[in-house]
Amino acid sequence: MKEIAVRINWIAIVLGIVGIAIPLLVLAALAAGVPSVKPHEAREALAGEKDRALLLDVRTRAEFDDEHIVGAVNIPFDKIEEGDPQTLSILATPGDRRIFVICQSGIRSARATVLLRSRGYSGAINVSGGIEAWIKGAGVKPCPGFCHLQRASGEVINLPFRVMSRLEQYVAFASGFIVKPIYTSLSLIVIILLWRKRTSGLVSLKWAMIFFFVGENFCAANYLFFKDTSVLFELWHSVGMMFCFGFATYALMEGVDAHVMQYSAKAKKCSLLGFCRSCVKYKDVSCGLQKLFLFLCPATAIVALMPIFSSPVKVSYNTKILGTFYNYSHSLLYQWFETRLCPVLAAGLLGVATLVIVLKKREPVPLAKILFAGGMGAMGFSMMRFIIFRCYQENMLWMVFWEEFTELLLVAGVVTFLYVFRKQLKPSSSSPASAATQAAAPYQ
Repeated sequence: MKEIAVRINWIAIVLGIVGIAIPLLVLAALAAGVPSVKPHEAREALAGEKDRALLLDVRTRAEFDDEHIVGAVNIPFDKIEEGDPQTLSILATPGDRRIFVICQSGIRSARATVLLRSRGYSGAINVSGGIEAWIKGAGVKPCPGFCHLQRASGEVINLPFRVMSRLEQYVAFASGFIVKPIYTSLSLIVIILLWRKRTSGLVSLKWAMIFFFVGENFCAANYLFFKDTSVLFELWHSVGMMFCFGFATYALMEGVDAHVMQYSAKAKKCSLLGFCRSCVKYKDVSCGLQKLFLFLCPATAIVALMPIFSSPVKVSYNTKILGTFYNYSHSLLYQWFETRLCPVLAAGLLGVATLVIVLKKREPVPLAKILFAGGMGAMGFSMMRFIIFRCYQENMLWMVFWEEFTELLLVAGVVTFLYVFRKQLKPSSSSPASAATQAAAPYQ
């Protein structure tokens, strides 16, 4: 048991390093060599330079016709990628004209900026954060121009703004400044209580709370110091939640195994023995639990892929909460992480878990459980975000509230479990010899 606990500690440390490094490296690679400005800087330049500056929207024609910033011109990214001179002729003007390139979330525009500069348009500059950040920034700083949206019909509309009721404002305040501090404090208390535990289930639960605590503090820091504009901090928050779900799943499986199923205990009967009649522990027979697991892994992988078939939703609007400006948005980049990357990762881990059970002849379940827990971590985070967002995309306040409240319930559930079973979780005072005698008693 101690060896398993040590292994869990090392796995958690490695995953923590990887979880910090990968988002950092990916965002650094995306930003490498791409000159960028913030939306308010682009607005000021466009308003001041006029004939010497251009706002280029590289979204698809359908996206552009739906809504675009007044004054923007449209060349879809795929046309820029093709490099058709006739299409790009609109950009060819004398002098050092600056071209501010924008898309929905800043990813396509960054790639388009690199392509344009490689083709001689040295004035191409990416607008970081895209239209989502453009809408958010217009409420933070005075807007000198380019502060309206236009549709294909020619209709000009204001940037999205939603008036919140007094109750909604109090709910928003409570979510961030009451609920979040409560559950982060509780998670820290749980970490301290579990710090010296050595059983595999409790060690895994400790790491679940560590990843939860760290992830939620990245979320809090993003709001307090970056006004929710740091993509890196939000991705670290998401990775922390994903790892939390994974380690919590493994802790649950280990707890059920040790205290209910008795599958891994060599000297105890498996609780499914009454169904199986004969057990793989004592005879060369197939294991009923492995057969159930063999169905559960691919079935769960199929469910994990459900979000992939959804379409992304554009959401970004400004509001005021108790007199303070705030922007509710859910970036397409985050939606891609939640509905594309996480489901694929979950299905991949669950698929490998299935192969382990099929191909590994000797004790396949321990490794399969680790892979299954990893898959459930990615799936759990993906499905939670996907369901809550789709339910409340019209009023993002309630997405934030229910995510925060669900996380409070998660930590409260852990605290309740540890309190109810506090006596059973204490180390046994009996000697190893007497413990072995008690374990062997059913077979004597």
